[in-house]
Amino acid sequence: MILLWTVPVEAVVVNQLLVNPEGNDAGNEFIVLYNEDSSETNLSNWTVEMASTTMKVVRLPEGLLLKPGALYRIAEIEGKGDLKAGITLRNNDGWIVLKDKEGKTQDTVGWEDSEKFEGEAITKVEEGRAFLRIKDSGNNKEDFVLTEPTIYAVNGVSVIIEIEGSDEDTIAIL
Repeated sequence: MILLWTVPVEAVVVNQLLVNPEGNDAGNEFIVLYNEDSSETNLSNWTVEMASTTMKVVRLPEGLLLKPGALYRIAEIEGKGDLKAGITLRNNDGWIVLKDKEGKTQDTVGWEDSEKFEGEAITKVEEGRAFLRIKDSGNNKEDFVLTEPTIYAVNGVSVIIEIEGSDEDTIAIL
């Protein structure tokens, strides 16, 4: 008799990050996670590790459920993201590792001469430009492009729609 079972694979990835904003880095760097799975993912107690002057760890809050196709933004300034966290990313030779609550690596992004990356590291950092994931092949160099930073972009396409008579914007993902 052969027994087969499947183990659910978390499909949450680092979708966009700004490591070297124009001008002062403080308060302007961000990381965006994206649930590319077709089901909701529980991110309770997941961690985002990053290369700073030392390794820094941000723990995601208990009870965090990320719906399919949804973004979760981590930023230094309250109101810029879903989670305010003191993130400091290296402008050069940096990396981010996303781990689930058991400590298993779910995604790794590295740039320039980083010690951690998937496949090959992203080769170029430009001031004021963000890394945006355009695919998930397991190779950072091929998976990310440099783009204008917007914490609402999913795989390169986003539109902000202003609704007449409303003080709020609606984000349409195309």
